[in-house]
Amino acid sequence: MSLRVCVFGAGAIGSFLAARLAATEATVSCIARGAHLAAMRDHGLRLRAGQQETRVELECTDNPADLGQQDVLLVTLKAQQLAANAASIAALSGPDTLIVTVQNGLPWWYFYGDSSGFPDQHLASVDPDGRIWQTLGPERALGAIVYPAAEIVAPGVVRHISGDRFSLGEPKGSDTQRVHDLAALLSAAELKADITTTIRREIWLKLSVSAALNPLNLISGQTIGAILDDPATRGRLQTLIREAQDVARAVDAQPALGPEELLTALQVVAPHKTSMLKDFEEGRTLELDALTGAVVEIGTRMGVPTARLTQLYAQAKSRLNSP
Repeated sequence: MSLRVCVFGAGAIGSFLAARLAATEATVSCIARGAHLAAMRDHGLRLRAGQQETRVELECTDNPADLGQQDVLLVTLKAQQLAANAASIAALSGPDTLIVTVQNGLPWWYFYGDSSGFPDQHLASVDPDGRIWQTLGPERALGAIVYPAAEIVAPGVVRHISGDRFSLGEPKGSDTQRVHDLAALLSAAELKADITTTIRREIWLKLSVSAALNPLNLISGQTIGAILDDPATRGRLQTLIREAQDVARAVDAQPALGPEELLTALQVVAPHKTSMLKDFEEGRTLELDALTGAVVEIGTRMGVPTARLTQLYAQAKSRLNSP
């Protein structure tokens, strides 16, 4: 019997994943909405990679009740959309359903099984009243870090920009059969799936950059390359990353790379804007709280100075509220 896999939130990354997984033996469906849903229903989902376009047929709906219980839920919603959709995600879940939140920012399950000494399991910036934790159950969660980049270029059409690697890990750091099964599924879709027993450390490797770069990009309106090429903004970005990494150390997530090494790695996406700036330009809500807000909140709770990140967070909030 093939796995029943639902991609909940078929935006750019969700559509990319759904298109790739459709080539496996899994029964793949997706939750989407609006024109993108209508186009996928009428014409299938089209994935563009270089000069090649692949078209796949999927069961697509905006009503989770249409699909029934799933074996794997790949939740590709933005972090700020998760609480409002938690009940719908839970409706697709059984006791053994694997819930993989594939998104940017600090995940809602982060402090499940954590031994760093952080005084709570919930962050106001991520899961204010613990609704996600209580509704989904952290025991179902599996960590995933996304490295591919993709974009929706038209309803029903997603373009793969770069990357094919995902990192997977259990919140408690254990080596389980379910993480190997998910890795095998992604491998069957011709994606790279690395398994790690230190998923929190890798989360912070990406978060320390995103918490600084995304709001800075929002404020500047420039490409990533323009930020890196200007000595003043590059220096500010380096300082912000260093501050985020100080917070990471406070919760026992020792950074694997320093700020300058991370800035060098960003050159591969220099011609592009961050997803946060793109979302802002297209009138969508932003992941600011789960990125910068979460780092500032943890720093405050752990007594780690975050003056520059706090200032940047306030500037980004002001940008959102400006006409």
